[in-house]
Amino acid sequence: LLTCLGQHSLSLGAYYKTMQDLVYFSEPTLFFGSGTTQWVESIKTGSGTSKGIEFLYQKVGQTFNYHLAYTYSRTDRHFEEVNKGVPFYSKYHRPHVLNLTMDYLFWEEEHQKVGANLFFTYQSGHLESVKSAHYDGILPGTDHRVDLDYYEGINNFRLKDFMRLDVGCYAVFEKPRVTHKLNLGIYNVMNRHNIFSIFYDTEDDLWKSVSLFPIMPSISYQVSF
Repeated sequence: LLTCLGQHSLSLGAYYKTMQDLVYFSEPTLFFGSGTTQWVESIKTGSGTSKGIEFLYQKVGQTFNYHLAYTYSRTDRHFEEVNKGVPFYSKYHRPHVLNLTMDYLFWEEEHQKVGANLFFTYQSGHLESVKSAHYDGILPGTDHRVDLDYYEGINNFRLKDFMRLDVGCYAVFEKPRVTHKLNLGIYNVMNRHNIFSIFYDTEDDLWKSVSLFPIMPSISYQVSF
C-alpha cells in the first residue's frame, strides 16, 4: 500500500517467508577439536519462518527532509533434533526496528550549501543462549563431582535494546572543476553502551557484556574532481 500527498509519502506492507534446509551446528566446539569428521555429525537441518509488517513515512522537500521506518517481525527456527523438536526464535530475531533520518538545509546559494542531519535507531536486543541454573553433580558410580549447567532453551535470553543517536552538520562548496565537502559529527550522542557481545567470566562466575564506541566526535574533509 503506497500513498503520496505532495511532498509526503506513506507506505505499509507485510511479508511472510518460509525457509527450508537451514543449517544448525548443535556442537560448535567440535570445530576446535582434534577430530576431522566429528563436526559433520553436529550439522542439523531444519526449517524456519519469517513474517512481519513494515511502515514507511517520508517527506522530501527543498529545505527539510525526513524518513521514518518501522518494522515489526518474528523469525523462528525448527529442527527436529534440536531443542527437543520445539521451535525457537532465531538469534537475530528482533521484533522492533525503528529508524529515523532527518536533513535540514540552513543556507543555499549557487554551488554552496550548509545543512545538518540526524540519525536515530532503536532495535530490540538480539538473543543469546545462556544458562538458567548451575548445580553440582556426581558421576554415576564414582565420587567425582562435576559442574552442571541447565539451559532452559536455545536463545532464551534477550539482550538490552540497541539505541543510538548521531548528529552532524556539513558544508559543500562547488567550484568549476573541484568540489569541497566538510563534515562535522557526533556519534552516539547519548553515550549509550549498546551491547555488541557477551561472554562468561569463569573467575567471577558472571556473564559480562562488551560494548563498542561510546560518544565520539568526527570530522572529515573531502575533495572531489
